[in-house]
Amino acid sequence: MGDRSLVTCLFVLACGATLAAQEPVVRTGPHFVVHFHAGKLAAELTGRLADEALAAAESAWAPAERLLGTQRGELTTIHVHAAESAYRTLARQHSTNNGFLPQFLRHAEKEAHVAMLPELAPADLTILGLPRTTKDSIVLVAAEAFASQRAPVVATDPWLAQVFAYGVLEGKQAQASVYGVDFVFDNRRFNYAGRDDAPMLQLALMSKPPKDGGEFTMAEEIKVFAAQLFAGSGNDWARKLLQSPSKALKEVRFVREAAVERMLGKDWAKTQAKWHKQIKAAKVPFSIASPLVTHLGKRLVLVGNENRSCTVYAEDPVPAGAYRILATCELTSAATDSPFRIQLDAQDAGMLGVWLRKGRVHLDQWTQATDDWDVLVEGKAPITRGIAFTVAIEVGAEPGKLVVRIDGQEVLRWDCSKRTMRGKWSLANGEGVGYVEGLRIEPITAPGK
Repeated sequence: MGDRSLVTCLFVLACGATLAAQEPVVRTGPHFVVHFHAGKLAAELTGRLADEALAAAESAWAPAERLLGTQRGELTTIHVHAAESAYRTLARQHSTNNGFLPQFLRHAEKEAHVAMLPELAPADLTILGLPRTTKDSIVLVAAEAFASQRAPVVATDPWLAQVFAYGVLEGKQAQASVYGVDFVFDNRRFNYAGRDDAPMLQLALMSKPPKDGGEFTMAEEIKVFAAQLFAGSGNDWARKLLQSPSKALKEVRFVREAAVERMLGKDWAKTQAKWHKQIKAAKVPFSIASPLVTHLGKRLVLVGNENRSCTVYAEDPVPAGAYRILATCELTSAATDSPFRIQLDAQDAGMLGVWLRKGRVHLDQWTQATDDWDVLVEGKAPITRGIAFTVAIEVGAEPGKLVVRIDGQEVLRWDCSKRTMRGKWSLANGEGVGYVEGLRIEPITAPGK
């Protein structure tokens, strides 16, 4: 064999190996097929995530079937992309959301695409498995696909199937309307929750297509609230929502209005009152900033990555007078000295941060001018990775003092008399996984009061 033939052979073999590495991991269930595009993830982890992706898709079938009945349909293929860039490229080419949402369905092709967001370190994925955000996106496209194959009206207005999908995702949880337990559930309602000036339902039905990320977020919240309202109208709400209009309607807003009237009646004043009451009653005690916040049992899980911290913001003001912030925490990531912290007195010019690390705690100050954290005081603390510990931050129990206690032991104190300490507070985590339970703030009352 000549040198050129050998080079050609090696080139073909190398290309074949590259192509093989790029092939998705395929999992096939009774109703859905998942193609997991692993990017740079290891094979063992990829197989586990692909299994969990298929389980998420199949979990949508039973509740969707209960709502719409049993009808045969074709398998929908759901592509899950571990690399965000690959998903964004496809979304810009084939979706109407231009990549601003983490999932989209191509109805005619019976094909969906989901971004595995946020992008997390393999070590964190090994601990958590497929992120809840990704599972939720998979359920949404699976339920939307179910509806699109059974309701011809979806071809005219996919919005109806997307509302149905939120009904499948949230189920009885939406009807219970209990806030402050599942932060992810609450956060889907963050922008409109409790507002008097939320758009009237009829105006929301005729809203123009979103143009940017903010508008897409608001449009998704309308779908969430709509699903919650419609599902409360009766057990047959989904059939009425996806029923074909009795006559041809030229605009999608008329299609939507007809669906609302089938579910809730033609008294729009009464319907609007229900819509307003529902939004006004929604409460979001804690809002979420990505990358990932999820729940494992009673524990809240915060996961950051190398580009961005994960933050949970308390939306209620701090109590008047002295107060304490309480939580039970656990640091699990051994790869980095995780920057797990409770931030407080957030003002326009800056904030304080109590950083919880292995064996130590330090109080830092962040300022807008420097855009950096500076250590104010540090102390040793009985914090060990993998072991839960309690943290209490007391403000004003001793006039002008901030005191931090770990497992009841005082580890540092600082003179905060030059700050108002009335700013907002939050919990944040950088790279790695952190667990939190019992996160709360409470007033400190004087003895005997």
